[in-house]
Amino acid sequence: MGGGGSAAPTHRPLVRNGTIRRPRSNIVATLVTYQHINYQMDCAAPQHPLCCNAVNTGIDMMLDNQPRGTICIEDLEIGMVRYLQKQVTDRDIELFAEVSTDRNPVHLDDAYAQDTIFQGRIAHGMLTAGLISAVIGEQLPGHGTVYLGQSLKFLAPVRPGDQVEAVVKVLAIDHSRRRVTLETHCAVGNTVVLKGEALVLAPSRKFD
Repeated sequence: MGGGGSAAPTHRPLVRNGTIRRPRSNIVATLVTYQHINYQMDCAAPQHPLCCNAVNTGIDMMLDNQPRGTICIEDLEIGMVRYLQKQVTDRDIELFAEVSTDRNPVHLDDAYAQDTIFQGRIAHGMLTAGLISAVIGEQLPGHGTVYLGQSLKFLAPVRPGDQVEAVVKVLAIDHSRRRVTLETHCAVGNTVVLKGEALVLAPSRKFD
């Protein structure tokens, strides 16, 4: 960061009983435009590298807007958004094929895939969907979340080398049952490649 003046303040989330808390006085509303949909992202530090203006850390090509941790249901708000970005590599596809035992040649064989409607190899759809799970399990709500259900609609292929962004947004909160409904989708550039909704059991401070 250029310019003079005082040093930039540190922006560390307050962690108490496993719950990430941000100082409310420093919260700034940052509008993120994504595939013609506007998401309002609450962010304690828009200049921070782990905040809305994410930067490439060079670590496994993973980018996100918040540190890993837990947001308990008592602190969730409608419209809250978290995301991550990852470049899908040939190695990712090969490892997923090995773990899942799904060795469909459209994912692994260039010659075979060239003669399909995709005209080239594509990543497994569930590999891409797994990035949604990563956002839910690590960021929103985060650690302690239990997946109850997920709908998915696959709209476009993901190819080796594509940079995928997985976005999760809070749609509804049922405090009495600790249920949270989440809007989920993944995109490559301006193209949404899959979308759906997730239902999760969120962590709560009452059960810490």
